[in-house]
Amino acid sequence: MAAIRGRKKMEQASRRCGLDRVLRLKALAVASVLSLVTTLAAADDVVVPRHLQIARDFVANTKQENNSYSNKNPYTKMPGDFLASQYVVATDCSRFVEDMFRRAKSGVVEQLRTKSLKSSYSIRDWHPSVEREEAFTRVWKVEDLKPGDVAVWLYLNVGDHTLPGHMLFIDSAPVKLTKARKPLVEGLGQYEVAIIDTSQEAKSRDDTRFVSDAALRDANEARGKERGSTASANYKGVGRGHIRFYADAGGDIKGIAFSFDKAKFHGLDEWSILVGRPKLKAD
Repeated sequence: MAAIRGRKKMEQASRRCGLDRVLRLKALAVASVLSLVTTLAAADDVVVPRHLQIARDFVANTKQENNSYSNKNPYTKMPGDFLASQYVVATDCSRFVEDMFRRAKSGVVEQLRTKSLKSSYSIRDWHPSVEREEAFTRVWKVEDLKPGDVAVWLYLNVGDHTLPGHMLFIDSAPVKLTKARKPLVEGLGQYEVAIIDTSQEAKSRDDTRFVSDAALRDANEARGKERGSTASANYKGVGRGHIRFYADAGGDIKGIAFSFDKAKFHGLDEWSILVGRPKLKAD
């Protein structure tokens, strides 16, 4: 009898164990479904503006031999253009931004009220357009930055530069650095974002234009100035990298630094930095 009672207890314990295992599996399944639903909902909330997607396509598909910085007869090409079978970039920062907006049929370019150049818009047109909120809604707080926004700055110490300024697309949400990196600025926090631009210089070591090979860097430097650009050890043209925005305790943007270890901080007394969200035409 004792043996029978022992077997029954073991069977009951086994059934309880099996039931517990089933319940745990069901709970895991429910949690997995809820997690998937949450992930999909979050993904649905992230809508990539068409102009930014086209810019990403240029970064991903432009071969290095077809990638250059140029402010002399600038242009971009992509498959689908007349007689074009490849992605080609031979332009500068402002005209790359203009091309992306035009290709996306965004309606942004048409909202600019000044035109400094005969065939295209200058950074001197884009900067005041953001400032006056003509084609953009001004973004003041660093944590409000979104992919597809445009950052543009004019150099205030123009004697130190061959160009009037620079502009680019924001390609990620800002990430606050819990451990700030040099250069450190007292009272300012650092927020890193991915960017896409056409430039004569890489913005970070993970920039698609950055060259780590010493011999290749020397060769690039030796080529010197090309098509109106300055000498650079890295590749030029369209690319994706990272920069840091600096902000005060209230979140207001106070400056920028590239994401290299030895980057320099540029405050608002040196660069007139603005960020704008394009006023896109409704589809």
